[in-house]
Amino acid sequence: MGTRLGPGCPAPYVMVVNALAHLVTSARLGKYNPGLVTSVFLFLPLGVATIWIIGWTEGLAPQLVGAVLAILLHLAIIAVVAARYRSLVAASAPATCPTDQP
Repeated sequence: MGTRLGPGCPAPYVMVVNALAHLVTSARLGKYNPGLVTSVFLFLPLGVATIWIIGWTEGLAPQLVGAVLAILLHLAIIAVVAARYRSLVAASAPATCPTDQP
């Protein structure tokens, strides 16, 4: 039986999901985004290699737990960023006043 990974199991999945998010964003917008190079050349290979090793030593359950937690973490980040963006846009919008025009 392998070692217990505990809370560290989602870490390689966070790296892979992060890399995929940067790749998809860059492809969708058609331009470079901060973190793209690091995620592609560091996080993606390191994350995939770690996941491969976990698969050989720990089995499927830690794989599933790690993947689900990484996806949930990124969804939470997206929700916070979207909420912050909406509040900034609302704060910068000019106030509209009704005008008395005939």
